[in-house]
Amino acid sequence: MDNLRDGLIVFSGRVHDHHNAQQDTLPLFNRWMNRGILDPDGFTQDADAFFAKIASGRAGLVWGYTGGTLGRIQTMQAENPKMNYQPAPNPVLNAGEAFPVDQSSYRVNSIGGAISATCSNPEAARVLDYNYGQEGNLSANYGKEGVTYEMVDGKPQFTEFVLNNPDGLSIEKALSIHAGCNNKPFLVEKDYMLGGFAYDVQKNSLEVWETPDSRVKNLPPSSMTEEEVSEYNSIMTDIQTYVDEFKLKFILGTEPLENYPVFVENIKNMNIDRAIEIRQAEYDRYLER
Repeated sequence: MDNLRDGLIVFSGRVHDHHNAQQDTLPLFNRWMNRGILDPDGFTQDADAFFAKIASGRAGLVWGYTGGTLGRIQTMQAENPKMNYQPAPNPVLNAGEAFPVDQSSYRVNSIGGAISATCSNPEAARVLDYNYGQEGNLSANYGKEGVTYEMVDGKPQFTEFVLNNPDGLSIEKALSIHAGCNNKPFLVEKDYMLGGFAYDVQKNSLEVWETPDSRVKNLPPSSMTEEEVSEYNSIMTDIQTYVDEFKLKFILGTEPLENYPVFVENIKNMNIDRAIEIRQAEYDRYLER
């Protein structure tokens, strides 16, 4: 697992409630909405509106990522030196409980490359294979020595070209000129992830948002068959649309919480059990590898 995290960024005050399950989440969010804790625009606003509220001091607690969100907020301090923010522990339903969801990411992602049986140049496989050797892995993660990184005490360290790019590029964009970043078929190094965080508040968030005792894990990188993909998407497209619509209605209070059992039953009638079977089969195949 790598150390990419997401979580809550607090500007003032902290919240100590969260969900253990779906049936706890919706009533809790509804209470927060009624108390004025949640932003009623938070479910529809775009990124520009979101960051504008932070810059104008109208946000006290937001959800975001170690990389993009915290990095962008940090740049706002140049115009607002008094801005003070820190990563806050993710909320739980009862004080003292551990946040139940694992927020780590797998070093081996679902992005891959393949050489077809009809490829006219099968030697192209060497390009993919190269990334898994020592030299290729270093290049994929850190880019070009002397430009994006230097070796210091036997470890690669990003240069100013990456950390403080003269053209104003973000760390990820500057690095992507010479390296693969994390959206290519290679192993993502832990030190690459840590080195990409320029600010102390980002590094601190890794500890605040770590989830060593989480019991809810993401599915590992696995794949469905073409038939499963087609059937699963056919089922889940309608279910996701329905869930997105009604969870917002429950939170806003336009749909009575007493109708939650009907909401669950409707999802079952939309063949959710078959969708679960497909994902279970996908996971079972992964375990048999």
